[in-house]
Formats: sequence, structure tokens, C-alpha cells
Amino acid sequence: MRNLNFKRWAGLLLALAMVVAACSGETAETTTTAGGDGGGTTTTSGGGGGGDDGDTTTTTSSGDGDGGSATAPDTLNIQVGEFSTLNPFLSSGIGRGTVTAAIYQPLVFLDPNNEIRGGAAESWEISDDGLTITFNLRQDLVWSDGEPFTSEDVLWTMSKMLTAELSQWANRIGGVLGQGEGDIPEGLTAPDDYTFVVQLAGSNPPWLSILAAQGFVISMLPEHILGGLSNEELATSEYFNDEPVTLGPYKFVRWERDQFVELEADPNWPTPPAFQKVTMSLLQTDVATAQLETGDLHLTAQVAPIDVARLEGLDNVEIQTVTGVWPEVLQFFVDTPALQDPRVRQAMAFALDLEGLCSEVLAGYCAVTRDQVRLLAPAWAIPDDVPIQYEYNPERAIELLEEAGWDPSTRLTMVNIGGDDRVRSTESVIIQANFAAVGIGMDILSTDVGTLLEIGGRDPARRSEAAMFINRGAHFAADPNQVSPYNSCDTFFPNGANLSFYCREDLDALWAAGLEVASPEERAPIYHEAFSILNEDIDSLILYWPETIVAQATDLAGVQPVGQPEHVTWNIGDWTWEG
Repeated sequence: MRNLNFKRWAGLLLALAMVVAACSGETAETTTTAGGDGGGTTTTSGGGGGGDDGDTTTTTSSGDGDGGSATAPDTLNIQVGEFSTLNPFLSSGIGRGTVTAAIYQPLVFLDPNNEIRGGAAESWEISDDGLTITFNLRQDLVWSDGEPFTSEDVLWTMSKMLTAELSQWANRIGGVLGQGEGDIPEGLTAPDDYTFVVQLAGSNPPWLSILAAQGFVISMLPEHILGGLSNEELATSEYFNDEPVTLGPYKFVRWERDQFVELEADPNWPTPPAFQKVTMSLLQTDVATAQLETGDLHLTAQVAPIDVARLEGLDNVEIQTVTGVWPEVLQFFVDTPALQDPRVRQAMAFALDLEGLCSEVLAGYCAVTRDQVRLLAPAWAIPDDVPIQYEYNPERAIELLEEAGWDPSTRLTMVNIGGDDRVRSTESVIIQANFAAVGIGMDILSTDVGTLLEIGGRDPARRSEAAMFINRGAHFAADPNQVSPYNSCDTFFPNGANLSFYCREDLDALWAAGLEVASPEERAPIYHEAFSILNEDIDSLILYWPETIVAQATDLAGVQPVGQPEHVTWNIGDWTWEG
């Protein structure tokens, strides 16, 4: 089993520098020029597509087994994860990222090296005081309906993404001057067709990296199509699911719920894609594995680790692995009466055999952390000496439950949105058994993303149907403030990502303080204190950090996995068939 020393493992990743520059890959050039009111500026090129995928990816080629045909397909077939909507303002499952990365462009995103790269932005400049970011937009992009892409699209999109009553991302990328005041914040301007300017309300060193970490979730949208809709109409419209105008190498054709999404090459894309059609199918892992063997499926980023050895033996399948940037988390609804005492949540942490879970569920293609710090990098933000190390200790778990006055007759419900997925099903049963061994009775409710979001809404009566759920996703290798949306008092779902309904004012004060200083040396002790609080007053349990495992047809070239497996299609426009 790959039971890695977590701190050492985290240190091997590229820690993103403070946002005083942006990085585009090997060909980027950084220059300093004279600026205006803000003084000098740092300029970084950011062109999208291509690029080196870094040292973290391991490729295993074919073996001696049988395989499917090497004939170039007209349709590229990809497995996609579950999702409930393509509306970018609303919560959905992780599968949406696979679709949106193929049909939209974000302003900026994080590449396989966790460095900022341009999508719709060709380059950007950051003023010396860090308060003004000027984006120079690509001039070769055209919407799928033939209309040119301009800064008006960016201005409208970013204004809506910053609207709290509409967008779940408003708090995550907040801090813009005038946010919440009028339809277009004062800090967003479009001085010409291909320039977009963001002025921040105050010091916010990680703002650009946090925007980039959202990747293809915050993608540019067509103002000429959506500009006349109200916030309520945007939240409820089926436009995004039925007929969206897009800005990517592929355009949307149709979505058959719980079955597949069909795309086709967009003739307006600057470089014609290699495949005429792409079908993204919702498949269980065993079905996907079988279709990889026959050659009917060409790529999946949802490989079950127990299938890796078998797939490596096929001469038509290639495996790539890359260190993941998101954890598998057991997330609590902390306002559940039975969970409000932090000693109960601590007991659950001591009750879990995480090493055994990693080995049994992912065959060691994962790492565990016993400090329960929900951050992978940068290393300077991770404390070395948190108060509690949650080593597997059922006896300590039983002691804590007794101290908390735990009623052994209590039954908790855990939501599993993985359905019959083997990984989720296996880990659910293991967690259930670990808890039962210390006297915590737990039932498993297997359901879909939509039902989970209904249970996790603001209605306490509905939320009482469950006490916890297994969650995954997000990017925790960019900046420590990436953790704050999941436990801040002002980011409760549905207007934010805090599905735990966790709230501590002293923690919020630390998140705010971390944005008031720029250097890692000044920020580090602030975040060390914040993560020490979360270490003792747990809002969620990190089960493991999985590796991204991509299985693909050996003739499929250009695939560059990233730490977020759902964004495997980030450069799908560069993929080719070399059979």
C-alpha cells in the first residue's frame, strides 16, 4: 500500500506562489513595465492548451493482453461522473466538470502543474499593490452560434458569478470592489472589447489563484444570449441543460439524463478538433472497465484501483496516474443534535482505520493524513504541530463518546451519492463497521446528488434526514483560503459551499486576517492557528487523498491528467488519434 508520509508527500507538490505573477508554462515570459496609478505591473502570458504535464504523472503502457480495434473512431467515447445540472450557478455533481471543460473556457485555470494558465485570457497584469488585475483576452474565440467573444461576455459572467443570491461561487471569488452593489460591481470594467479589469476591495493575495482553482466551473457565458434574464430566470432556466451556446472545441448537442451527453466539434474553434463527436456516458465502473477492454470506451478518469492491474495487461489500454488535489471527505451536518458535541466528531476520527480504508478501497492509490488538515499545499500553510493526531484508536473513541454522554441507541444516517459504485459502496460499509465497533450505529442512504442537496438545504426538518455524507471535489493545492468556503459562517448552502452549516466567528476572523497580508511568512501563522481550530473542532473527516487514475486507449494521444479527475478534458481540443 502506498501509505505515504503526508507532509513529505504534500511538499513534493508545486506550491503556488503568492499572486504577484501568473504562469503559463514553459513558453511564458515575465516582464516588468512601467504602470499607471498602481505603479509597475507584472505581466504573464497564459495561452491555453498543450504544455508539459510535470513530474507527477506516471504512464504505464500496454501489456500482452487482447484489445479492441485501433481504427480511428468518428466518435470519442468518455465516461462521465454523475451530475444534476449544467447550470454553472448551481451545485451539481463532479461529472459536470468533464462536460464544461470540453465546451466552455474559463478566464484562467490551473494546469497539471497547479500553475495558473490562461483560458479565455491570453495574458494578465497585476499592479504592484495587488489590487488591480488587467486581463488581455484572446481575440480568436467565437461562440458556437457565430458571435464573437468579447469583454462584455466576461463582464456579464463575472458580475453574475459574484451575485450571492444567484451564484454559489460569489463568496469563493469575492472581495471585488462594489460587490453586492448593483448589477455590475464597481470593481469590474471592460474598457475595450478585449480588455477586462478587476479591482479588488482590499488586500487579497490569493484571489487570482482561487479563481483559477475553480477551473472550468466558472466558465465564460454569452451575454448576448443571457443578458436579458433575471437572476431568478437564470437559476431556473433549462437553457443550460437543453441548448447552451458554448465557447470550446466542442459544442453541446443533447443531454439524456442519467445516460449520456452528446457533443460535436465546433467549427468556430481556432484549431479544428480531431474528433467529430464526443459522447460522455454515465457508467458504473465495472461497465466502464469492460468497455475499455473491448475498445468501446476510449477514456475514463474514474478507474477503480482494483482494475488497474487487469487494464495494464491489455495492449489497447494505457494507464496514467497523477497526485490528486481533492480529498474524499466524510462531511458532517454539524447542526445535527447528536453531532454538536465536538468530542463525538473526534471519536469518529479515532474510530476510522484510514490506512485500512485506503488499502481496501483504493488498493493504496491514495494517501491518508492523521492531522485532518483539509489542505494539500502550499507547504508553508500546513501546521507542523496540530493539537491532535487522530491515529486509529477505537479505545480512545469509546472514551470520548462516554465523556460526551453518547446514547448507544442513537442511529445516524450517512448519505452515499455514489449509488452502486464499488468504491463508494465499499467505503460506506467499512465506515459503518468502524463506527459500529465503538458503539455508533449508522444507516446508509444511497441516493443521487439532487436528493443530497435537498437534504442539505436550509430546512432543518429535511436536513434531519441525515447526519453526514461522503463528498469529494474542489482544489486544495492552490491557497489555504480555499478551505474557508466550506466552513465560514457566511457561506451556508445554497448561497455558498458550506453544506456542513459549520460556523465559528474566531475562525472566520482568521480567514479574513489571512487576506490582509501578502507574504507567506506573515500569512503562515494565521493559517496554522485556523487549521489547529479545525483539527480539534472537526467539520469533516478526511478519509484519504486519492490519486487520479486515467485509463485510455493507447492510440489516444494528448491526454494530460490533472489532480481534479473531472477536468481530464481540460485540453480535449488537443487530443488526437494515432492508431
